[in-house]
Amino acid sequence: MNLRALEPLNATADARLKGQVIHRVFERFVEGWNSYEPDQRKRELMKIMDEELQKQVPWSLPRLYWRQKVSELSDKFILEEANRQINSIDGKFEVKGAILLADQNFTLVARADRIHIKNDGTLSIFDYKTGMLPSPTQQRLFDKQLYLTAAIAEGGGFKDIPPSVVSEAAFISLTASNLVRHAPFDEEGVNAAWEKFKKLISSYRCKKQGYTPRRALFNKDDISDYDQLSRFGEWDITKDPTPEDI
Repeated sequence: MNLRALEPLNATADARLKGQVIHRVFERFVEGWNSYEPDQRKRELMKIMDEELQKQVPWSLPRLYWRQKVSELSDKFILEEANRQINSIDGKFEVKGAILLADQNFTLVARADRIHIKNDGTLSIFDYKTGMLPSPTQQRLFDKQLYLTAAIAEGGGFKDIPPSVVSEAAFISLTASNLVRHAPFDEEGVNAAWEKFKKLISSYRCKKQGYTPRRALFNKDDISDYDQLSRFGEWDITKDPTPEDI
């Protein structure tokens, strides 16, 4: 049905806008990496930050605060980025991918912030975060974003990126310096996670499998875009579910 929450009538300097702005800043910066002299990289990063703030953020206090946070982490990011670039021969940014599960008539789609082809022919996947980074345990048991993106990449689902082994996938924090969190592929491989995902999707082909309205929320106090549709508040998570034919 492709239901999506409506955009708010009044724009605010909220977490979503912050994420969009800072994502765009670092996307532009890394795309132009090879055109910057090493001693000019921080200046170029902050120049891009000022341009994006001018275009997207009309509020003075958020501008100052967001700019200061980026400035604080810039030196560490640039140092780590230099090491990432050494191992990369090509990179794609904001790239869409998809893979079809023909037996289930189900298509999984993704948008990767960055996918790099490494010197050894394997792939690296990086995703920017301006919020909390999921721990390795959360990724293995709960947050499967990097795993599923890696499965699409290994299946050849990203245009202009040849299918290959994903040897590295990590979240990169854009609000805290020195914070990169890798997917725990050594604890659970991409293929193992992919098989679990296919089993989950297959289970929904069974008529007895219900659709849970607040599925996969990390905290009981988390808010879902679908809470209003499910009339959450008239019931709570302590109540036993009652099957209902619709």
